[in-house]
Amino acid sequence: MKPAKRLRIFVDEYERHRGRPLFEALVLAARERGLAGATVFKGFMGYAPNEDIATAEIERLAGNLPVVVEIVDEEASFQSFMPFLHGALKTGFAISSDVLAHQILPGSPGSANREEPGLLPGGVSLPPVARTRVHLKDSASFEGRPAHEAISAAFREHGLRDLSTHHGIMGFDRSSGVLSHRPLRFHADLPVVVEAVGEGEATRGALPAVAAILSRGLITLSGVKFVPPRASRPPRR
Repeated sequence: MKPAKRLRIFVDEYERHRGRPLFEALVLAARERGLAGATVFKGFMGYAPNEDIATAEIERLAGNLPVVVEIVDEEASFQSFMPFLHGALKTGFAISSDVLAHQILPGSPGSANREEPGLLPGGVSLPPVARTRVHLKDSASFEGRPAHEAISAAFREHGLRDLSTHHGIMGFDRSSGVLSHRPLRFHADLPVVVEAVGEGEATRGALPAVAAILSRGLITLSGVKFVPPRASRPPRR
């Protein structure tokens, strides 16, 4: 794994740039500039300053739902993209965070090796609580079942229990065309992200098994602060 940056761009669903949805323009601009990959997620509720709450509930449909564009690459790779972002982003905002990242492409060495030494060398210290995000395609499979299900099972087998799976509406990686939910455009497949939060050492044990499931994908790792459920918190004195 190598140090990288995760850029998350928050925009409105209906915001446009030169005639196309802004989130779509951002993804295409990232791909044109050679960034490693991007995934777009659509929310079902949200708000911004001086705006009403937007929700996907039928009885309260406000439209213009929140959209997040997530891009991961080495910090230097963003240099050519940031001027476009600053020029195109009018009302949304972007945040950047440090991650460790490991990209697996078709034919890359070690993608089928559960003991891959380069995935997380022993000298790399992990935070007490780590968040792992695995980016892959919805159509990816492993031993006869969806790969995202196999990845979730691998995390559970290594003691990680806080898991979630998110389906994106658009995305790409270095070895694929643009994936999109729009009919008759780009590719019918969609991006998926499996997220796991757990103790750093449990994460270390799970990573080789997760990497072995992927023939193509991206794994990112970052430290987080865990807020336990109320029932598990110590009583106040």
